[in-house]
Amino acid sequence: MRLRFRHFLPRTFLWRTICLTILPLLIADILLAQFFLDRHWNAIGEQLATNLVSEVSLLLKDFDEVESSEYHKVFNKYRDTFDFHIGYVEEAPDYNSFKKQKKFQTAYLRDAVKKKIPYPTLVSLQNKKQLEIYIWHPKGLITVDTILSRVYASTTHLFFAWMIGTLLGIILIVIPFIRGQVRSIKKLSVAANKFGKGEDFYYSPSGSAEIRQAGQAFLIMKARISRFIEGRTQMLSAVSHDIRTPLTRMRLSLESVKDKKVKQDLLDDIKDIEIMVNSYLDFVRDEIKEDPKKIDLKIFLEDINKDVICNGKRIESVNLKKGIKCKLFVRENEFKRALINVLNNACRYAKSKTLVSYINNGKYIEIYIEDDGPGIPKDRRDEMFKPFARMDKSRNKDNGGVGLGLTIAKNVIQHHGGKITLLGSEKLGGLKVKIVLPV
Repeated sequence: MRLRFRHFLPRTFLWRTICLTILPLLIADILLAQFFLDRHWNAIGEQLATNLVSEVSLLLKDFDEVESSEYHKVFNKYRDTFDFHIGYVEEAPDYNSFKKQKKFQTAYLRDAVKKKIPYPTLVSLQNKKQLEIYIWHPKGLITVDTILSRVYASTTHLFFAWMIGTLLGIILIVIPFIRGQVRSIKKLSVAANKFGKGEDFYYSPSGSAEIRQAGQAFLIMKARISRFIEGRTQMLSAVSHDIRTPLTRMRLSLESVKDKKVKQDLLDDIKDIEIMVNSYLDFVRDEIKEDPKKIDLKIFLEDINKDVICNGKRIESVNLKKGIKCKLFVRENEFKRALINVLNNACRYAKSKTLVSYINNGKYIEIYIEDDGPGIPKDRRDEMFKPFARMDKSRNKDNGGVGLGLTIAKNVIQHHGGKITLLGSEKLGGLKVKIVLPV
């Protein structure tokens, strides 16, 4: 798989914004630190080390030219002239008995010593402030004791402390501000998600001007959609009422009809019209407000199996992860209607068996409803979710329904934030309905 730059970016808007703000500052600080190290720390460190080694070289030169009786004069001369103390031991200890240090504060000094002092020399840092140089001269061990500031610029610490402190200060200021903006976007996202599921919610636009504008536009859209749904519901309720009234009169009038065949035919027509009217009302029953409640899927399936028209065919329910309960927050009546529609279809066209299986994957619960019937061709599965769509051969009007069962089920599942798809059953050979719902 080919990797792209976006694969390395954070996924959330919060961290992408933080990276966009902080990374340029971090890169600038790194470049500035590199420039400082090259132009300031390196140059000054090398110069300070060279100066001290030059002074020590002068000491060694005079030390080589005098007799032992004059050593103290040389030491006093350089002790008064330069800022370091000098010690001398005629019988020098073994060079290998001293512990060699490689601390970064004395790196430039060690390099300068190797270049300019021809004798074995060790540099030792004591108590982080006191610097000692041991020189194994042929005449004895010479020690030079001075302070670390002679070879190391302490302003380096202040520079890095200021640079890091400034970066941390900017981060502490920027992150709460960005989190506030992201919180406003999340509120809008949650409100849109709840509105899509048909839940009641309170939302007040907040954040920057652009986010507030988006929030206001969402509220206007919500009001328009709510008015449209309310108007559609009222219209269909009125149509249903107007149709039911003449149907009732027709039933009463049929009591006077003596021809039994004509009477039965007319009663069947009236029954078909009532079924269609009820199906249309179920299809637009989105406006009914129902509070979500927590259900145990196993118990819920056992309960709705009583309402499914099985016609003597078996329905089996299986939890694919035994021991892990499947619990959902759903609008019980809506969800029940959706599953009954799918189960009725499965039982109606199954030859002998319908299998219901479910599994809890942590974030989602997947429900599979399979039958051993004729199934639906792959190229027509998406079409079956459209209103009034039916299979000509096996799913016809004589078998019941007007082609709204799967449409209603899809609307209900989507209102719960889930997804429903039609597949081929590998186990039973018929149709397999897959329902995915968030936990």
